[in-house]
Amino acid sequence: SNPSERSNPIIRRRIKDYWERVFPPEGVSGTLYGIWGTGANNIWAVGERGMVIYWNGTKWEIERSGTTQTIHAVWADRPNSAWAVGDEGTILFRDRWQWNPIQNTIGRNLHSVTGNESTIWIGGDMGTTLSIQRCTDVSCRPR
Repeated sequence: SNPSERSNPIIRRRIKDYWERVFPPEGVSGTLYGIWGTGANNIWAVGERGMVIYWNGTKWEIERSGTTQTIHAVWADRPNSAWAVGDEGTILFRDRWQWNPIQNTIGRNLHSVTGNESTIWIGGDMGTTLSIQRCTDVSCRPR
């Protein structure tokens, strides 16, 4: 195996009866830990060192997460809006244009995120569970 290939995330998508490799954007390296999408043209993948990449249906694009913490999970239920969680209490909310940090004092690694129309649920180390009332801006706060 090529050593430079090992440092790049491997992403595959199903096309009829086979899996096709889709290459991440130039300059992306490291491990991906989570992927979620609301449709074939709206998918996020997250990973090491704050990596967030977005599939627009044609190609992967780099999105600036604003963190260097590892991101473990991402979830969305509508286009242009998503939630991501990661190490040391990292919680990110993506509005239409950018990823925004949700300020908190958790400090534990967070590994899962899901939600519905009104609430976002987050799970992490040592039994950490959080809920956040769904919002449309960065005024969200965990409880």
